[in-house]
Amino acid sequence: MGKRVQAYYGAGLTTMTIPNGTTAAIQSNKISNVSGVHQGQICGYKITAGDCTNAVTFTLEILDPDGDSIYSLAAIAKNAQKVLFGLNLPLIEGEKIQLTPSGDPGSDWEFTGIYIYYYPDSFFRL
Repeated sequence: MGKRVQAYYGAGLTTMTIPNGTTAAIQSNKISNVSGVHQGQICGYKITAGDCTNAVTFTLEILDPDGDSIYSLAAIAKNAQKVLFGLNLPLIEGEKIQLTPSGDPGSDWEFTGIYIYYYPDSFFRL
């Protein structure tokens, strides 16, 4: 099993929020900014989407350091938790999580419990 790293986004929080009225994507801080995260392979993630007023879904993407999507999953519902393993994505330096709503959420839409699971490169293992 991979090493679990709780991804801390902005001011030490483990949440991301799509503000009311926003239809544009939001991005996390760099995953590599999390203390203890080294190069390796992302093998999975977990994210919990809270409630919002409107009936919208969101797309989760993992972006490489150039901002290109290296993983994407669309149509994730509100009030849902998504856990996925079996990925084999590079974790080099600068990858980010991007959340894109399908429309205006109608209220602030909070995402909590965001975790990235990864295998560190053997060079960094103690």
